[in-house]
Amino acid sequence: MLRGSALAAWVHEARELRCTLILDEFYSHDLRDEGLVEGATVSAAEFEDDVNSDPVVILDGLTKALILGWNR
Repeated sequence: MLRGSALAAWVHEARELRCTLILDEFYSHDLRDEGLVEGATVSAAEFEDDVNSDPVVILDGLTKALILGWNR
């Protein structure tokens, strides 16, 4: 999993190269990492400057996030 400055660097690089970055964030709501606060999510959306022009495509599933939330 990429997060923080590493994830920001990927988004920045895609922007600089004008290359589409496709990210699978289906499990961004079900993170089990001791370094994260419970209920935290990680998303490249945090590092986008303009969703209309940044070449970042985020794939996520609303139902997956809801089901995972219900099972906590």
